[in-house]
Amino acid sequence: MQEKNLEVSKMYSGMSEREVLGSIILDESKITQVIQYLPSIQVFYMEDHQKIWSAIYNLFKNNKTIDVSTLANYLGEKGFKLTYYLTGLTENIVSKNNIETHAKVVYDLYIRRELWNRLYKFQERIKNESSYKEVDTDISLLGKIAESFNDMLSIKDKSLECVTSEMEEEIFAQKNLVQTGISLVDRAIVGMTKGEISIIAGRPGNGKSTLAFNLVRNMILDGKTVMLVSREMPKVEIIKKFVAMHTNVKNKEMRGNASAHKEEIKKGLDFIKKHYKSLYLFDNLRSLDDSINEAKKIRPDVIIDDHVGFIEFPHFDNRDTRHRIAEITRRYKWLAKEIDCSVILVSQLNRNIEHRVDKIPRLSDLAESGNLEQDAEIVIFSYYPYVYEYDNAEHGQFGIQTIVAKNRYGTTCKFDLGYHGDSATICDSPAEARAKQEGREVTTEEVIESLF
Repeated sequence: MQEKNLEVSKMYSGMSEREVLGSIILDESKITQVIQYLPSIQVFYMEDHQKIWSAIYNLFKNNKTIDVSTLANYLGEKGFKLTYYLTGLTENIVSKNNIETHAKVVYDLYIRRELWNRLYKFQERIKNESSYKEVDTDISLLGKIAESFNDMLSIKDKSLECVTSEMEEEIFAQKNLVQTGISLVDRAIVGMTKGEISIIAGRPGNGKSTLAFNLVRNMILDGKTVMLVSREMPKVEIIKKFVAMHTNVKNKEMRGNASAHKEEIKKGLDFIKKHYKSLYLFDNLRSLDDSINEAKKIRPDVIIDDHVGFIEFPHFDNRDTRHRIAEITRRYKWLAKEIDCSVILVSQLNRNIEHRVDKIPRLSDLAESGNLEQDAEIVIFSYYPYVYEYDNAEHGQFGIQTIVAKNRYGTTCKFDLGYHGDSATICDSPAEARAKQEGREVTTEEVIESLF
């Protein structure tokens, strides 16, 4: 774990957070003793605790009973299944009489986290952006940081009117989540979190870049701003894939016989010009610094870096790959928090998989898996059985497996999706990919079969 993560890990108390919430659930009158220390959902470090406090506050404001049953029902209506966890909170309370002490601890640690994050950004500014001419500006900014934290310490005068709005928008409206646009995947992971890193990985020829490009398409059409850094594929080849997704022109036809499909290709390009205005596509960013600097200018909702193995470091940098990967994930993690975006890193799997009978990827197959696995919120593998089994694969050329191997806020799982190579498209099922190849709609029987 990196130094900064170690520092932040010291800045919360799971026990104090549980004591505060559990005491209120056992005795709802306790909320009046501590509400002044809880002016924001961010006071709680753990995400489940943020959701529970949001539910408690909304029940309190509407003069409704606060207990395990009402909280479970309220959270359940919002899509959060926390009944078992709520029960555990009430069973492990040491003493309800210490709730105010624990609330002060929770609030003080929140202030420390906020101060750490603000000073870290200030430090990065000094290191990367300031010149000797800006010393007065730097000192002034540091003074403003101090003033803002003095204000935060005067919590007794703070109004709680803004709390409900913040809670509803950040937690229940789920504005901090980015959907992939692939229904089965979104159902499993709910969404990729802004401020977090997710990983897409696979062996060559297993569709990891195709999966990433499909996410780009889905997110762009969903109104998101996306920054795509392609370190392996030229920009024009990526545009060809997007054209194939939106037309009937096969990707290989655009490479070898584009003139025969001129009108159709032009229609596809016109569609992209019109609907992909929020896509920032780069194929010339070689270093990590280049990517981060562009991201700070654009401030996108999502950054997709394909792929991290091709990020260049200075020739004098003699660190091994493991330490370089650690720097990549660390800096992208802090960038995600700083500009409030979701980062998706595309990575290669190591060769160990080629020597196994079972080719299904595992977390240990991640190249230099330590930091990639440790720092990621979600790890998704793309596995295309047809590469290894050809026509013996269960779904032939039309089936691709998407494996959620790590899911910090949910369960791991595996899906059989559809792969249509001619249009570089990931479909919801192998049957849909086959139907797309045959130029027809999916039959009712095929839809039913895909559910089992």
